[in-house]
Amino acid sequence: TTSGHAQISESSEVGTFVAHISVIDHDSGRNGQLSCELNSDHFWLEHLYKTQYKITTTGVFDRELKEKYELILTCQDFGMPAQTTNKSIIVSVVDENDHAPRFEQELYTANVPENNNVGIFVVSVHATDQDTGKNGEIQYNIEEVFASELFNIDRSSGIISAKVQFDREEMEEIMFVVVARDQGIPSWSATAQVVVDITDQNDEPPLFTQPNYSFGVFENRPPGTQVGLVTASDRDSGPYNEIEYH
Repeated sequence: TTSGHAQISESSEVGTFVAHISVIDHDSGRNGQLSCELNSDHFWLEHLYKTQYKITTTGVFDRELKEKYELILTCQDFGMPAQTTNKSIIVSVVDENDHAPRFEQELYTANVPENNNVGIFVVSVHATDQDTGKNGEIQYNIEEVFASELFNIDRSSGIISAKVQFDREEMEEIMFVVVARDQGIPSWSATAQVVVDITDQNDEPPLFTQPNYSFGVFENRPPGTQVGLVTASDRDSGPYNEIEYH
């Protein structure tokens, strides 16, 4: 190697080729004979022919644990006195898409008042991925058709906003699933559940059970005698549905 840099995939098997080493010594005889060693437990230096070597792996790698290894190659001739030289070789572990995204929470809850403005913020979901580059780049999506008609989600940030104006008397609670998917090949994904409660506002008037009531009472009845009963209801929730009659 001339650059002093090499790469190895974290999914590589034991014995994978890493780099070819060619050592040059312009002396002759024993002065030109060499012995080389590598100071690493993760890599193996194999003597090929005369001054030719190759480096292979002796284990498996996890880039999320360690991204880079610095190897020191030491070569010594057999002259008297012996001459020694060191070469630093940097081996970078290249990322593989071996981690799926993970949401910070399995369940996200939010409250939205009815009669809301379209575009109002609802909740923000967030997932992380230990991979790098496209393998760690996450996009969010609402894949349920019903929920996607009610909410928008920013594919990059995970911010969810209201797409419509809600009416609590029509819909009190909405549950749906958000998907976080990385951009690696193959792609990995994770899901989280979102529960949105539509909170009530006093936007419904009381309604009598009938538009007119007709009652009769005998004459000479004492005060407090029941004449009839009127009934009304209110579609709002408490305390907005508590009714007083006058």
